[in-house]
Amino acid sequence: MPEIKSRMAGVWICRKVPDGWEHLQLLRSPGRYAPNTWSLCRGGVEPGETAEQAALRELREETELTPAPGGFYRLGTVEMFHTTVDDTIYFCPFFVAVVRAEDRVVLNPEHTAYRWVPDAEMDAALTWPNEHLLLTDVRRYVLAGHPSLGLMRLG
Repeated sequence: MPEIKSRMAGVWICRKVPDGWEHLQLLRSPGRYAPNTWSLCRGGVEPGETAEQAALRELREETELTPAPGGFYRLGTVEMFHTTVDDTIYFCPFFVAVVRAEDRVVLNPEHTAYRWVPDAEMDAALTWPNEHLLLTDVRRYVLAGHPSLGLMRLG
């Protein structure tokens, strides 16, 4: 029987550019789970850490980015996925970091490349089906400036 874990957090990274919005994808390194696939920023929650703290730490560790002032949000969607490597079902709360357009991405060894994908092309760029649910909420709330966005803002 699969184990169920919720010790993971993710952060959707986007930026506003003159032509609209772009989303960040990271290419997973060979030798890691799902090698050579484009992914979002995700990682484990360490002991004593909240999901919010883990998301911010993973953002810094994987990209050296930080949210722009007032640009960090909790997303209402919790990603759920199964991995066959360890036969585990993960529940992963997701956050959104809006970063400054001029900020530079610096990758750690978990990834070999990154790309900024225009919003209009992001549906086709996603690797996993459950990421479409995240994108729907990112667009509906963050990109569109939904009235409840103030309630979702953290920090």
